[in-house]
Amino acid sequence: MKLAFMSFSMMREAFLGKLDADTLCAVAAENGLRVLDLQEAEVTLYGEAKLKAAMEKHGVSCGCIITIPLFFNAPRSVTAKLKKAFSLAKRMGADTLMVVPGATGLDRGACGKLSRWQ
Repeated sequence: MKLAFMSFSMMREAFLGKLDADTLCAVAAENGLRVLDLQEAEVTLYGEAKLKAAMEKHGVSCGCIITIPLFFNAPRSVTAKLKKAFSLAKRMGADTLMVVPGATGLDRGACGKLSRWQ
């Protein structure tokens, strides 16, 4: 069984300057976690090049990129968002893209239009 580490909850520390890509990967490796599952926002926050260098340094890989396209209130942007996320996953060496349908200010009318049953 593979064990992966989703570090999204640690982004607060990164925003505060208390955590960087190298430290994130070191913490994962020191605790036997060799696979990171990263949200796109984390890759942006830490920097793609810095994350790749830190992962290589600490023997950690990216197993999954997590994307949150705005299916409900920006459905026309989803295709472009997914293409961008697939590209990022490939560059980060991830073999999985996790899609989490997102919404900001949930628009129930738009949600109804997206029903697969209509």
